[in-house]
Amino acid sequence: MNPAGLIAVGAARRLPLVHLVLDDGVYDSTGGQRCAGGSVDPTEWARDCGYNDVSTVTDVEQLSRFLDEKPFSHSWPVFVRCLVTREADPPPRVTHDLADISASITAFMASAP
Repeated sequence: MNPAGLIAVGAARRLPLVHLVLDDGVYDSTGGQRCAGGSVDPTEWARDCGYNDVSTVTDVEQLSRFLDEKPFSHSWPVFVRCLVTREADPPPRVTHDLADISASITAFMASAP
């Protein structure tokens, strides 16, 4: 929802990152309102911010083919816009403390093989 991340990552030309954006055209975290994404192409934003490797996928097969190309082995940022459909009501707002969420993610990552 905030393009500041695009600017920061695009400036880091040697950052091995795959940036997946799941774009369903709504702001689920705030109640499912339509977003301006219909009039703005985030792949163009990514390209303008310095990403050299930018793609859009529209279905699971395209995403699978893209991932088979091993984008995780690149030494530069890769941006992928995944067009998805909304299949459920928006989830409830996040009410947990951000420090607790961070600790939970850190613990999970530490336990991963």
